Amino acid sequence: MSENKNIDAVVYFAQCEGFIKIGQGRKHNFEGKLGSIMSELQRGNPFLIKFRASINFKSEEAAKAHERDLHERFKHLCHRGEWFRKEPELLDYIEEHAEPYKQDIN
Repeated sequence: MSENKNIDAVVYFAQCEGFIKIGQGRKHNFEGKLGSIMSELQRGNPFLIKFRASINFKSEEAAKAHERDLHERFKHLCHRGEWFRKEPELLDYIEEHAEPYKQDIN
């Protein structure tokens, strides 16, 4: 059994300018000030990144699978890598399926 099967994980949505990143990671990296995740994303980026929302999963495998499905679903909005154009279709999905962040991370 893989050691990461039972680790809580999230699919997250981060916004920067007119784009939204669809990513995933271990849930404990999203507690508090999002230290490691935020610094990783913000490094080398001249624009402020804000986390919008996340979807919780009971395993990294489930989060990774859902992230792949979302990348496929919204591939027509893909700008580069995991960054997608901030279009109503994607925003509607986030509003309907994800929990918004309750605090301003930045």
